[in-house]
This record gives sequence, structure tokens and C-alpha cells, in this order.
Amino acid sequence: MSGLTITPLGGEYKLKGTSTRGFEISTQRELTPGTYLAPKCEIDSYNVYTEIQDPTGKNLWRGYQSDQEITITKTETHKFAIRFAENRTVDKTFTPRLYKLD
Repeated sequence: MSGLTITPLGGEYKLKGTSTRGFEISTQRELTPGTYLAPKCEIDSYNVYTEIQDPTGKNLWRGYQSDQEITITKTETHKFAIRFAENRTVDKTFTPRLYKLD
């Protein structure tokens, strides 16, 4: 994985190593209508971060931002990603979360 190891730790993830190139790891999840809270999830500032995008690719939240409420108006598939900048060394444990408020 480009010089990085991601280890699941029961809800948390350990990220360690040096990225040899910029890349992302992503998954897609369906979100139903409602208000969600995306709490700050800083890994390495603007260089390694989590992100949520709507179906059009618009960024709804990035992990280095403050806690943010996101309103979803219809059931759609959203992209959840971890983005990595090139030549970044990281040794962090992080916990990505998204809470449905209503």
C-alpha cells in the first residue's frame, strides 16, 4: 500500500509508514435522509486526512476540519476516503466516525 500499513484495532485504525506516492483508499456507503455529525478526525493535517463526498464528487467534510453537521436530503451513495500525500511519514491511531443525529 505505497509504503503504509493500516491495522484495524476494533473501531480505530493504526496508520504507520511513509507514502511513496499520493493515493487514496475509499469505500462507498448509502446514507439515508437526515442530519449527520462528522467529528474532527485529524491524521496528519492537510497531508493525510479522511473525507466524505456526495454522489457528484462534492466534498462535504474533511477530517482536518472542525466537527460538522451534514444534512442528507435523499437516500444516495456517498464516498468515504482516506487521502495520502506523497512522501509523508505518519505514525498515528485514528477513529473515523459519522453519527446520525435524526
